[in-house]
Amino acid sequence: MAKKDELFILIQSLSRSEKRHFKLFSTHSNEDANYIKLFDAIDKQDKYDERQIKQQFKGKPFIKQLHVTKHYLREMILAALRSFHNSISKDAELKELLRNVELLFNKELYTLCETELTKAEHLAERYELSLGRVEVLGWKRKLKQAIEPYNYDAFLNCVKEQKQAIEVVQNSNDYWREMIMQTWLTMGSTKPPGKVATKLKPAVTLDTQVLKHNTAYIKCLREGKSKQGEAELVKLVNLLEQYPHRLKEEPAPYISTINNLTSYYVFSKRDDEALALIAKAKAMYENFRLTTEKKSLLKQVLRTYNIELEIYRDKNRKAKPDFSFVADTEKFLHTNRNKIPKDYMLSLWFQLAHIHFTHGRFDDALKWLNNILNNKFGDRRMDLQKSARMLNILVHFEQKNFFVLRYFIDSTRRFIKKHAEVTTYDDWILRCFARASNLPEYEHKGIFKELYHALFPPNEDAQIPDAVLDYIDYREWLKKKLRLKH
Repeated sequence: MAKKDELFILIQSLSRSEKRHFKLFSTHSNEDANYIKLFDAIDKQDKYDERQIKQQFKGKPFIKQLHVTKHYLREMILAALRSFHNSISKDAELKELLRNVELLFNKELYTLCETELTKAEHLAERYELSLGRVEVLGWKRKLKQAIEPYNYDAFLNCVKEQKQAIEVVQNSNDYWREMIMQTWLTMGSTKPPGKVATKLKPAVTLDTQVLKHNTAYIKCLREGKSKQGEAELVKLVNLLEQYPHRLKEEPAPYISTINNLTSYYVFSKRDDEALALIAKAKAMYENFRLTTEKKSLLKQVLRTYNIELEIYRDKNRKAKPDFSFVADTEKFLHTNRNKIPKDYMLSLWFQLAHIHFTHGRFDDALKWLNNILNNKFGDRRMDLQKSARMLNILVHFEQKNFFVLRYFIDSTRRFIKKHAEVTTYDDWILRCFARASNLPEYEHKGIFKELYHALFPPNEDAQIPDAVLDYIDYREWLKKKLRLKH
């Protein structure tokens, strides 16, 4: 990422509510300020173009020192975001309280300072904010020295508590190092420096216990001990559920663990257990109303929904959808429509369309496909965009919409040519449906028989890659049309 693009990327990352707050935050100074005009101009761009910005504001004095205005705009956006998200986490709340403590201490308002410091200390202890607690205890000592300058016993007690808090931080650091080392050994292409710890002190906080179980899980994966790895994840789920106030504050470890355990159940063909766990997780998401600005957390939630759709999309699995999950998924997508990354939305829409298509619910399949066809995704997930257009052709064929089918065949060919290369198998499939749309139905079987033998010649490798068949299984669809035995 070029440095000149940083401001553009920052502005493009803002949600509608964040942009609205920035405008309100900035209006009190001057709604006609140059930095606000620059914000609006950059916000309208699809790609950062500084020459266009300079041309748009040609003759304006600030354009001669554009870098100064850009820097000021960046600082104002960050200040607005800090204001908007001042309660985004308990750690952020603690930092705000400590800012109050510092301000009141410097004004020698010690009684008020002590009130804020007490709040900070309770918050740090309840949520095990170890680094914050070290800072809290530092201020506690300063305040004691200011109020009772000769109470040396109290000073020493504060120093002792602070040392204990630092040891808790070190405990967490040791477990983080072990987690990184085990991950490196499992995923890395080179050996990590140093040695893996042979023995660690007991994990003293919930966060370090989470690290402990995750580290054990990763080690089990590397050593092929799948059952022991599953046991570590189950223990971790049970542990986290004992701390509902922590789950509400920081649900990411729980969601990540649920997803890892669910993935293991899916891999082991234990669909009932996987779906039960997903239902449990989704109930938690609804309870905590995870319509969050934390994109990494939202992606974890999206992974849960995606795993569920993969179970129902896999025709070889026992799980058969009753389609009640669709309404729940649709509600989630609608609620978070302005926050979900486009490539995730594209994937979920395609999977929903595919599930409906597989079970003969063609009108519902078209609903989700039209979401894809009627939205702009740029160059994101061209594999899915292409597959969606090919699936759209199959759906319209199933509905015998032969007149519009010709249009979709031509538009799909144009789309593929524009963004990639029309492969041999693409050409065969498109030609097959083009011929079928112009011939009576009793001749379709012969056309599809030709296509089947072209794509899947006997005693030879398939002419269409497995990765493509994973999106649309043309082999199974053609077998069904030709009434061939599986």
